Parts: sequence; structure tokens; C-alpha cells
Amino acid sequence: MALIDCGGKRRCACTLYSILSSVIFGIVAVILHLCGLVAFQPAFLWVLLVVSLTYLAVLIAALTYGNHLRECKCTILNTLLAGILGTILSSALLLGLGCIKWTVLSAILGGLLIAFFSLTVTNTACFVKCLALCEK
Repeated sequence: MALIDCGGKRRCACTLYSILSSVIFGIVAVILHLCGLVAFQPAFLWVLLVVSLTYLAVLIAALTYGNHLRECKCTILNTLLAGILGTILSSALLLGLGCIKWTVLSAILGGLLIAFFSLTVTNTACFVKCLALCEK
């Protein structure tokens, strides 16, 4: 699997843990939404969309202009980009469909949104660890 295929065991473990934690966060978000405890308001969706787009722009700029980042061959970047793009697409889909009410479809899409955003957040820590452990 390209998302967790990497050279060092520490990097694979961190990526695997971040994927597992994001799945757990997504399942909890679906359950909470179906119970009526959490509603995905448009302001929340817009905030996640803007944060993810900003995060993607900063990451692209850092990879483009940071020579030391190119030398670090971390495959954690694949999972990080999957989380960012998944958050962008999920929030845009929820905003476009208007699935904010308590339905099964909005619960599943909201769970995917939370899972992708938590994957982005947890993989940021993995990426920082990867940069700290990379040899030039």
C-alpha cells in the first residue's frame, strides 16, 4: 500500500497509527451525528475547507522552496496529501449537497470529513518526526 510503504519502521508505525486514529474519529463522528449530538454547520464546513486549502498551499510552498525538504524521502507525505485532499473534497461535497440535516448520508459524509481532517492533523506530527529523522 502506497500510503504506508516506507523505509523505516518508525515512519510506518506513525502513519499506521494516524490512519487507525482517523478511522476511529470518523466512526465516532458518524455515531454522534446519528444520535443528534453533532451537526455539521456550514460555518464549520467552510472553516475546514479554508484551513485545508491553506495547509495545502503552505505545504506546496515549503516543498517547492525548501531544498532540505526535497532531500527527505518520506512517504508520509502521501498520507498527508490524502488527508488534505480528502478534507477539501468532503467539505466541498457537504457544502454543495447541503447535507447538514440528520440523515445517514450526511452522517457518513461528515464522518469521512472528520476522518480526513484528523488524518491531516495526526500526519502532520508524523511528517515533523520524519523531517527530524531524515538524513541529508
